[in-house]
Amino acid sequence: MQPFEAIKLAKEKGPSVEILPTADPPVCKITDYGKYLYQPTRKAHEQRKSSRGSQLKESSSGPATAEHDYQVRKNQILRFLGEGHKVRAMIFHRGRENGPPGSRPRQDETAC
Repeated sequence: MQPFEAIKLAKEKGPSVEILPTADPPVCKITDYGKYLYQPTRKAHEQRKSSRGSQLKESSSGPATAEHDYQVRKNQILRFLGEGHKVRAMIFHRGRENGPPGSRPRQDETAC
């Protein structure tokens, strides 16, 4: 497009945005400036959204949990770690389970 035609068209349609100022001749685009500023932030947002690699997974159980249930929880934790997630393992104590460490069931030692 000839420069004088482009200038005439830009005056009719509205503001133009300079895309490549270093090119010879410079490249301009007739568009809304607000939309032009919004598009890169939107692309960056989509890129961050899709690049979330790992999530925090939680696994909780009590010291009175049965052996089979404990093994299921352990296998879940191993699977989460294998998939690249972060894992928070919690053991909750209620009532007398909060007693001295020597009197707690064996799961406290096997959880780690």
